[in-house]
Amino acid sequence: MATDKTIVLITTPSRSLQLDVTSAESIAAAKSHLDSAFGGLLDVLVQNAGVMPYQPLRDNSVLTSFRETFETNVFGAAMLTDALVPLVQKSAKARIIYVSSGLGSITLRLDPSNEWRAIQGTIYRSSKAALDMLAACHQVEFAGWGCKVCAFNPGVSRTSAGRRAGSGG
Repeated sequence: MATDKTIVLITTPSRSLQLDVTSAESIAAAKSHLDSAFGGLLDVLVQNAGVMPYQPLRDNSVLTSFRETFETNVFGAAMLTDALVPLVQKSAKARIIYVSSGLGSITLRLDPSNEWRAIQGTIYRSSKAALDMLAACHQVEFAGWGCKVCAFNPGVSRTSAGRRAGSGG
């Protein structure tokens, strides 16, 4: 499994903070740092942590692979957003961006002409579809306080996940 569950928060051009999106303690520490260093204000939250299993993991269990993938790609994103929404709510230009993948598109998966259709990746695809729904739900739920939310597909990217797969993001 390509893993990138640790993300880096760039808080200023010269300062950054690492956190593990699967760790409630790490998320709480990041929130505490942002509270003290920036007065509890966060203008933009970009969620880019993600993992991509290539086969069932350790015990060859599909269930374990689904759980570990969703832990980072969906649950971690939901936990981090939940923790940081109070900081984002203080911004006059609040934005939350979830980095997703075209591989999570149900429409594209079913399109026989889609160039990435042959790529298997059931677990990763499912997690990115769930992340897209999380973004859609947050877009509706957070609109009332002026936050703009989107899921963004950067296309094929050179990441620890994209390099090995050589595919749709």
